[in-house]
Amino acid sequence: MKKISTAHKLLFATTGIGVLIQLLMLNVANYNILIMTFQMVISIPTLVYLFVTKQDISEVLRIKAISVPTVLFSILAAILCYPIAALISVISSYFIEGGLTDTMSMVYDAGLGFTLFAVAVLPALGEEILFRGVLYNTYSKVSPRKGILLSAALFALMHMNFYQMFYAFFVGFVFALMMEAADSLLVPMLMHFVFNAVSVVNGYYVYSSSNVAAQAEMIVNEDLAMKAALFNYTVTALVCAGILIVVIYVTYSINKRQMKLIFIKKPDVVTKDHLTDEPYPKAKWIDLWLILFLLYAAVAIAYNTYLLIS
Repeated sequence: MKKISTAHKLLFATTGIGVLIQLLMLNVANYNILIMTFQMVISIPTLVYLFVTKQDISEVLRIKAISVPTVLFSILAAILCYPIAALISVISSYFIEGGLTDTMSMVYDAGLGFTLFAVAVLPALGEEILFRGVLYNTYSKVSPRKGILLSAALFALMHMNFYQMFYAFFVGFVFALMMEAADSLLVPMLMHFVFNAVSVVNGYYVYSSSNVAAQAEMIVNEDLAMKAALFNYTVTALVCAGILIVVIYVTYSINKRQMKLIFIKKPDVVTKDHLTDEPYPKAKWIDLWLILFLLYAAVAIAYNTYLLIS
């Protein structure tokens, strides 16, 4: 399927930008400028492609108005994702150091406003345009079920480190599910912003308070405290997961969408609204461009892991 190949080319082009940004990091001391630059340019390959091919951006990316109840449930779903992602992060920290503390400290030094803009606003736009707007939208025309899983996996790999990639897969999965619930890219954009904003505010508070920072350090380094934190995170995450399932189901209901059509074993129809009789087209999911991206991601993850343990 030509559109899948095009989506993978855009993914690879964006990865190329990431390579250039990383090379710039060797010579540019101000990390804040670099992180903001990358987040601002991540969607450029996609937008340039749509402009050159004269496609309707709102239609291709599924940018549609959403109702007030959908907005509220999207915000609630994003907040509920945070404790679950926190549990995944705690479990990940058993196996490998996060490696994000020093990096985020440099961003926090620029102030809460800048951090929210660089870490919450820009990723909610750029990353969602690529991963849910292009990749998932393309995959969903062949198989929404596989599309959710693959787009979430690629979203996780794009983070290029073990610490973030596991919870990134989870939130990417939920973002795509909720996008299908409302049939609009605005939903994962809103959720991405809220999720990152909660993380930023929480992290900024810890960074700004020496007492809280000391407690956080103790939790990371002491086995007993780690186990206590794991228990607390687990209980909270399980409760939030139960509520999250209900929120997702209700979001589908209020938008008159059917979630079961995503997960049926052999779907018979595919559509923008899952109501037509047009059969799913056959498609080649793996191509050269995807393989090149996977190779780069593997090298980057290995390199970043080496830096953490060395």
